[in-house]
Amino acid sequence: MAKRARYLYRDMPYRPPRIVHDQRGAFRLILRFARNYVWPHRWPVLLCIFLMSLNTCAVYLQSYYVRTAVDEVLMVGAAAAPETPTAAVLPVERERFVPPPRRRPDGAVSEAHRYASDQRPPWAGRKLLLLFIVYLSTVVFFNLANRAVQRLQSRVAQRITGQLREEMHAKVVSLSMSYHLSNTPGRLMSRILADVGVVQTHLMELIVNASAQIVMLLVGLAILFTLNATIAVIVLLAMIPYAVLAGRIRRMIRAVNVELRHTNSCLWGLVSQKLDAIRAIMAYSRERMEQLYFHSLSACLLRDTIRQQHLGASMNRAADTISLLTTRGILIYGTVLVLGGSMSLGTMLYIHGAAASLFMPVVVLTQMTMHVSVLLVVLQRLAYTLDHKQEVPEDPLAVNFPTPLQTGITLKHVTFSWNSEKAPVIDDISLEIPVGSWLCIMGASGCGKTTLLQLIARLYDPLEGEISVDGVSLEHVRFASLRRHMAYVPQEAQILSGTVRDNITYAKPEATPDEIMAVARSAEAHDFIMDLPVKYETLLGEKGTSLSGGQKQRLSIARALITNPEVLLLDDCTSALDANTERRLQNTLERILLNKTAVIVSQRVSMAMRCHRIIVLERGRILEQGSHARLMKAGGYYADLYAKQMGQS
Repeated sequence: MAKRARYLYRDMPYRPPRIVHDQRGAFRLILRFARNYVWPHRWPVLLCIFLMSLNTCAVYLQSYYVRTAVDEVLMVGAAAAPETPTAAVLPVERERFVPPPRRRPDGAVSEAHRYASDQRPPWAGRKLLLLFIVYLSTVVFFNLANRAVQRLQSRVAQRITGQLREEMHAKVVSLSMSYHLSNTPGRLMSRILADVGVVQTHLMELIVNASAQIVMLLVGLAILFTLNATIAVIVLLAMIPYAVLAGRIRRMIRAVNVELRHTNSCLWGLVSQKLDAIRAIMAYSRERMEQLYFHSLSACLLRDTIRQQHLGASMNRAADTISLLTTRGILIYGTVLVLGGSMSLGTMLYIHGAAASLFMPVVVLTQMTMHVSVLLVVLQRLAYTLDHKQEVPEDPLAVNFPTPLQTGITLKHVTFSWNSEKAPVIDDISLEIPVGSWLCIMGASGCGKTTLLQLIARLYDPLEGEISVDGVSLEHVRFASLRRHMAYVPQEAQILSGTVRDNITYAKPEATPDEIMAVARSAEAHDFIMDLPVKYETLLGEKGTSLSGGQKQRLSIARALITNPEVLLLDDCTSALDANTERRLQNTLERILLNKTAVIVSQRVSMAMRCHRIIVLERGRILEQGSHARLMKAGGYYADLYAKQMGQS
């Protein structure tokens, strides 16, 4: 209960419960992304790993230079030369003669003599200069190698994330309408942009740096076992607390990262939603309340970020403490060996430097635990989208839309529900729409009119039953052919950023200017387009904010007409038009839809009267159907609606 109360700050508006992903198979998930996106670039990646490994192992080479300088050039602590008779000393060298060293009973040279000795070979200066030149060359080489790694790593990361982002975008665009209804545009943008950006930051860094640190660890252990196995065992024992610590904190960091990425996507969704609803916010003076919502979500993100940093800092502090204690212990132990004469000073410095450097990859790998946790959370979110099952799949053996239509559209016992636990929105509807006829769907709000139209357009698949054209099930018709020959005009016009011409020719980019103007005239859009500053080349703002609702709808209708479809599906597309424009558009539709099949959702009796057949829905079932005259005689819903709209009792 106390743990639950600790995270109550996450329970807030605009932060719904997150999708719980399976935490198992983390290694397989990383292996999958590495195989699909890193393996095609394996040679540049392997070159990066090789150069980075050389760069990380440079510290051992520098420690070796120190050993060489101390033991072979400066000869600090080096054993004296063998005893020679005093008489053998030439008179010229008598002043430079150093008496033979005193030895302890165990035969070791006394430390006073070892560290007072200044006998160095005459070539010591030259060797020191050569050592300096080699050291300087090493520094320059590894600096250039590090620059090459950074450039190559950045280039490969850009290519990998570019491919991943394109595949994410293609997948999101191809998913069904139900997926987009359950995921806001802001959250989808978070996955395509923010989550892929995290992969770009961490994936290549993890692969290259982790591989280089592992190589550095193995090389360091080999050096220590070669020089002194006891110290190597001490270092290995000191690594045990690292493993225990990393395993304990890793789970905590991963849990925080899951919530952090979820909050980040919710923040994207909130911003996207509120920018779309800016008119309503200003109209109802809700600016302060929206600021409070944003502040609450942003504060949740901040608290989770601080918690993540706190866990990472705790792990780093503990790792640094273990590393410090171990290296200081090795230094004391090595000093004792040097004072005992069983190890030279240069070797002790080499071992100490190797041991201290050996903890560096362990610390870095421990710190990478946090990056791995972030990467795993992001990869799970990306995999969830990439693996999401297509709810409206295309049959691999699909055929083209039958043209021209011979019989028409048939619905057989079609049933559809948004949720299996709720009542069906469309309940066992059977219907025949003969070729060349117009069907008008009417009914109260929420009765399933738009859903039925979207089922005919195959934006969704029915749970039961079948919809077919000329006896061919829509499930066996190619999407591209279906969309070209069955045009759907939604109730809310969708205007894209671009010119007027781009919007009209969206379904047929190769359309000629004559075709464009012809469909614009048919949709009663030509006149207002000619009043725009650059006519058909006028740039429209995002979502067509510079156009009225009726103008957007007319452009949407023109877009549907540009492909000269066999079937036209209109979802109450004349509701945003004034009476005169609606009447002119209805007259135009009556002319251009001659001998074509049309399904029209409308609450306008004036539109229904022009249709060959009318059906009235109630709770997903057909309540009334027939022609205008027949329904007027029946005296039901349609007759009442006619009386209200036409002003008759």
